[in-house]
Amino acid sequence: ADCMKPDRIIVGTESETAEAVMRELYAPFNRNHEKMIVMDVRSAEFTKYAANCMLATKISFMNEMANLAELLGADIEEVRKGIGSDPRIGYHFIYPGLGYGGSCFPKDVRALIRTAADVGFAPVLLQSVEERNNAQKAVLFDKVKNHFRGDLAGKTFALWGLAFKPNTDDMREAPARVLMEALWAEGAKVQAYDPEAMNEAQTIFGQRDDLML
Repeated sequence: ADCMKPDRIIVGTESETAEAVMRELYAPFNRNHEKMIVMDVRSAEFTKYAANCMLATKISFMNEMANLAELLGADIEEVRKGIGSDPRIGYHFIYPGLGYGGSCFPKDVRALIRTAADVGFAPVLLQSVEERNNAQKAVLFDKVKNHFRGDLAGKTFALWGLAFKPNTDDMREAPARVLMEALWAEGAKVQAYDPEAMNEAQTIFGQRDDLML
């Protein structure tokens, strides 16, 4: 769907011939209005990383606000509506949760951090984004453990959702994996379900007495 109806088509090239070929290739997907942006190769590469890092930043920011709102007695859902109504912010990627996962955001944030270090630049904001995301994946487990006063051994916990986002079987760096592994470390069992990722979970974890799929 993203390929058929792209928001933008970014092409990195300094060749007029290559640009002409790409415009012809993407013409069927570029009919309603001009979506193609042509730039040099390095800028196109950087745009891809910057876009994913920006979205990851929004997620980590909202998760940090959710943690703070809880301590201050504010309702983060109402806060989300309030700030999302500002057109400069918008509603996309401001849902608090357990942190981002998958194949793109974690990889691209780390890649840009490493690239920055290679050129002697300290990516303070990106490092904070990754730090918050890593910490966020432990938030739900900490709440569960505190609720049961540390006594999780022998208990069975139902887990709805295994993939890093709905409608996919991709469990790469999914927060659910961190949660399950933390529960197992405390001697708990997990009864898990995901409409798409059951086979993937079986492939990753195999047969375990403390996992029921």
